[in-house]
Amino acid sequence: MTAYFLITTSLALLNLIILIFTFETRKINYYFMVLMLLMVLANSGYLSIALSTSVQEAVLANKLCYLGGCFLPLINVFLICAICNYNVSAWLRAIMYSYSFIVYAMVLTVGFDDFYYKTVFLDSYGDASVLDHTYGPGHVFFYVILYGYMVVQLFLLIYSIVKKRAVSRKYLWALILMEIFNISLFIAGRTINPAIEIMPVAYVVDGWFLLYVYQRGMMYSIEDNIVASVRKQETYGYIMFDSHLNYLGCNSMALKIFPKLSDCVIDWSIRNFPELKVLLEWLEDYSANDSGNFSYECEEKHYECHVKKLWYRKKARGYMLELREDTDKWKYMNLLLSYNSELERAKEEAENANRAKSQFLARMSHEIRTPVNAVMGMNEMILRESSEESVRSYAQDIKNSSAELLNLINEILDSSKIESGKMEITEGNYEIGSLLNDLYNMIQVRAKEKGLNLIFDIDLSIPVEYYGDDRKIRQVLLNLLTNAVKYTVQGTVTLKVRCRMEGENATLHYSVKDTGIGIQKEDMEKIYDAFARVDTVKNRDVEGTGLGMNIVRQFLKLMGSELQIQSEYEKGSEFSFDIVQKIVNEKPLGDFRDRFSVTLDEDRYQPGYLAPEAKILIVDDYQMNRKVFKGLLKPTQIQVYEAESGRECLNMLKVQSIDLVFLDHIMQEMDGIETLHVIKENKLCENVPIIMLTANAIVGDREKYLNEGFDDFLSKPIIPEKLDKMILHYLPGKCIVNKDSVETEAQLPKKQENQLEQLRKRLPEINFETGLATCCQDEDFYLELLKDFTELSMKEELTKYNQDKDYKNYCIRIHGFKNNAYSIGAKTMGDLAYEMEKLTRERFPEEVNLLRKYLFEQYDNVCRIYNEITRQ
Repeated sequence: MTAYFLITTSLALLNLIILIFTFETRKINYYFMVLMLLMVLANSGYLSIALSTSVQEAVLANKLCYLGGCFLPLINVFLICAICNYNVSAWLRAIMYSYSFIVYAMVLTVGFDDFYYKTVFLDSYGDASVLDHTYGPGHVFFYVILYGYMVVQLFLLIYSIVKKRAVSRKYLWALILMEIFNISLFIAGRTINPAIEIMPVAYVVDGWFLLYVYQRGMMYSIEDNIVASVRKQETYGYIMFDSHLNYLGCNSMALKIFPKLSDCVIDWSIRNFPELKVLLEWLEDYSANDSGNFSYECEEKHYECHVKKLWYRKKARGYMLELREDTDKWKYMNLLLSYNSELERAKEEAENANRAKSQFLARMSHEIRTPVNAVMGMNEMILRESSEESVRSYAQDIKNSSAELLNLINEILDSSKIESGKMEITEGNYEIGSLLNDLYNMIQVRAKEKGLNLIFDIDLSIPVEYYGDDRKIRQVLLNLLTNAVKYTVQGTVTLKVRCRMEGENATLHYSVKDTGIGIQKEDMEKIYDAFARVDTVKNRDVEGTGLGMNIVRQFLKLMGSELQIQSEYEKGSEFSFDIVQKIVNEKPLGDFRDRFSVTLDEDRYQPGYLAPEAKILIVDDYQMNRKVFKGLLKPTQIQVYEAESGRECLNMLKVQSIDLVFLDHIMQEMDGIETLHVIKENKLCENVPIIMLTANAIVGDREKYLNEGFDDFLSKPIIPEKLDKMILHYLPGKCIVNKDSVETEAQLPKKQENQLEQLRKRLPEINFETGLATCCQDEDFYLELLKDFTELSMKEELTKYNQDKDYKNYCIRIHGFKNNAYSIGAKTMGDLAYEMEKLTRERFPEEVNLLRKYLFEQYDNVCRIYNEITRQ
């Protein structure tokens, strides 16, 4: 029997511990806590009696047991009143507490007086002690507590089931079952064997019932599951449901919106109320689509409804509907919706304008970069191969002007990147001396033309090498210096550089000062407006896009800096900024001009590597681009293979091993991206880098090409240094050899003056000076280019595309022919091709066929005369 009391006491204690660990601070929850504690005390008293060895010990243990017995029924009544929302007045509570204390005081007299127990003596049952006793008159008062409170509890619970709709039926029935269980167990214990105390088991099972009611009650409580604003009854309406869509409760505001809720009973399914079908639809829609926002109209009022999950102990237990009146907002929205069509039109117009801008940038980038690529490439050949000082000087001027033209293109593209938020910082090691030297060389020509004094005031002690984004710093300084020269009629333009070292970092101070026209105060902010100009009367002859200062500010912001401006109108301006860079080499710079200024002869290009065994494939439908590419790589002795289409590229890769592929994007029939995918699918050159070489360089192009599978991206015009760097990066190391171990190339064949003179006489429609300028005055190169032009399959391809109604490739092919015609100086044919290209971009009118007839006639004439002369 001792084990029985020990087990029941342990289980009662376990119930208390579970409650402690799940306890949440609410007034009603303290009743659960006190009940559990009293059950533990009562069972501990029964256990102590069983372990007693004397009457005195048993009497003391009996008093501990009664501590639970006297107060358990009382607290249980208060709990049921709280659950069922019955208000017990303070004076009645005081009487009930007092009565229980008086009864317990009578219990405390046991052992000293015979009023409660007439006699007590110690007996045993099995291995447990039992306190036998005979009742005195005072024990009657305990029966009032025991049976009276039991009747009160049953009455309250049954009445609540009948009358109370806002109380959960589930835990009302749980409490009734607990009372029935206690009564049944008590009667059974007294009938079967009065010596066996049955109440310890009752207290354990009662604890289980109470834990269930506690858990359910916590979930059902509107007050604690809804934010404090719920209590403001006239602001929001709240309705709660469990996970089975059973009604859990609502507040008064919800009752005003849905009066039928007053008929709902807690734990009843909402499906039983057709009038509340809309609530069911919201909940089911939320469960299916996880979309919890709805609208509801009632009596000319509009409500915004939001469904969200009802969480309890990190687990979704049901749903809560929040209803908020927004009638005024709804009226405003209806008013706004009346203008919806107009707004849609405005939006469509804006999107069309943006698309037109993007298309313009894409076409401008490609159309301008393609010829600029040829100009810069051929000019590079002059600088590399010409030995005449005057020619090289002119070529150097062309190089500087081309760089400015390319900078103008990049400004527009940079502006587009800034607008789209895709401009990023690209950092690396750089020498500040090289940066300053490039700036000086680019600015001095223009300054000299205007008779300005260009001063570079550089602190000789600043470190020579840094880590940062030198391209953006170069762009900022170039824009500031270019503006200073533009807006200065006479005087000086000064670049000052100072440095303050702080550990591993240096704060570089750049300042550009001029003696120009200055800026009026009212125009100070306008200088940052894209495509805007200030003081247009005075500056009407000044060239530029108006983008430079906007780009300067955005670039500095990206690098954590800000432009400072000091200006006095008609006296000059000073633009300065500070930028923090990591120091890579602390060696003092010294005089950068002594270090970097060299003569044109000393600056003659010398390849930094030789790779006679390397095989590179250039795929481009524009022949001049392939010529430029081959010319740039000529000093490296790399074997350059050519393909003018994606199909020809695939055929070549099937029979020829290649170390590196440069692939153009826009080509007829199969563009560069499609060609790459076929290469990958057929595994034609596994582990061979494939680089996108294109004149497209607008926002997102680089990322687009890399995502398609290209290993890298090189934009046109081709910058020789970037081409060399990329080739060295991707070529296998075994292909690079020592320059001294390779024999120099033989001289090119002598020029064939006789053929060229005959062509001049018989083809007056061709401007040979233009063609030769394109080929850097290399007559052999020009004749080779002319030969390639006469062997084009343009006529057959255009005829086929016309028959197949493949107007897209028709446009691409005529675009390539146009560039070829302009390259050899055949302007008339180039203009005809240009008109055909424009007509076929969006449609294919009848005029194209007429233009094609004229074009074929002129082309046939050139081919016939060329073949007659060259076959003699």
